[in-house]
Amino acid sequence: MPHARQGTRPYKRSAIMPNWAKIVLAVVAAAVCSVVIERLIVTDREAIKASLERIRDCLLKHDLDGCMEEVAEDYSFKSLTAENLRNYGKPYIEASRILKVEFLGRKIEVSDGTATVHLDVLVKVRDEGNQAPVLIKVEVLYGKKTGGWKITGVDFQ
Repeated sequence: MPHARQGTRPYKRSAIMPNWAKIVLAVVAAAVCSVVIERLIVTDREAIKASLERIRDCLLKHDLDGCMEEVAEDYSFKSLTAENLRNYGKPYIEASRILKVEFLGRKIEVSDGTATVHLDVLVKVRDEGNQAPVLIKVEVLYGKKTGGWKITGVDFQ
């Protein structure tokens, strides 16, 4: 008893995908694509947060050069240039033993290629055997430069 007419293939049910399965597959593919795209796109706020985290990590390593990579070359704020900032910060970075840097409060306002970050920073240092926590309120100004977001000013409050 032959299963099919001679010259034709037998019907395979699994070879045909129902319409509902195509729709489900399309929805799953769209969801996967949107997650991948979302992770590839870095928002301005995320870039600024990453910059602050790099600065924190560099402070903990006493790496002034790493900190200065986050500062714009044309930094000029309240008569302080990037070079002055480097010279001013060098003895503090070298002399102090920074044990902890923690961002307690962070508010980021972004507008037209500039950003203002309001920070409450808890810094714990070891100074002559004492561990003293210091709370610093600071406003960090960022500008969107060719290499990304860079610090253009810092104002301690």
